[in-house]
Amino acid sequence: MAWWLWLMVQLVVWCCAGLVAVLWWKWATKPHIDAPGPPTLPIIGNILDLLDMPLTLRKMFDLHQQYGDLTRLYVGPMLMVLVAHPDDVQHILLTSKLVDRGTICTNAMRMFGGDGLVTIDASRWKVHRKLINPTFHSEILEGFLEAFHDGGLFVCERLARTRGAATEVHPPVLLAAIRNFSSTIIGMNPDLFIPDGLAEEELSASVNFAVGIVQSELANHLHRAMGNQQQD
Repeated sequence: MAWWLWLMVQLVVWCCAGLVAVLWWKWATKPHIDAPGPPTLPIIGNILDLLDMPLTLRKMFDLHQQYGDLTRLYVGPMLMVLVAHPDDVQHILLTSKLVDRGTICTNAMRMFGGDGLVTIDASRWKVHRKLINPTFHSEILEGFLEAFHDGGLFVCERLARTRGAATEVHPPVLLAAIRNFSSTIIGMNPDLFIPDGLAEEELSASVNFAVGIVQSELANHLHRAMGNQQQD
């Protein structure tokens, strides 16, 4: 074997050994949390559990049913915690200490939602939150009660038509949510906002199709981000 070829082999072996050593050190020094979660593998963590494509919310629901309201996952050495209980979600969304949520998820959401309170960094979050804080005043929110009441009546009316028979609740609930959104956020009469003759089932199927596309794109972005992080 030529000396240069032997040198190249030695260089590749030492580079691989160094990479494994760095990954193992990052794995050994990873953060820990006292929460249940699926078994982890050294260095890669729970990446194999997240390889199903598309990575839909059903996977998250399954983890919640199996491990509870707090589920621990490791994407390589990076700790991820799935939060399901409303009290925990409220604490995360309202506290000013947890506004910097990392770049992997926020970059994925930014593709569809742009820059907002969920995706921007901590410094800009404080400025934007201060600007929109008056919109969450109790007097303004109380004005939405009538719209929410009408939405509840809308769902009850649709369910009453079934006379107790088994039915799919997603179409009427989705349409009621759209009506509430148009009445409160947009300030538009929902009867004018929603096209005439649009079937609830057709609207529900279209929204589900769009959500499936968004989930697939988010999953692709997350997998690419996780692959890049493993290489780094």
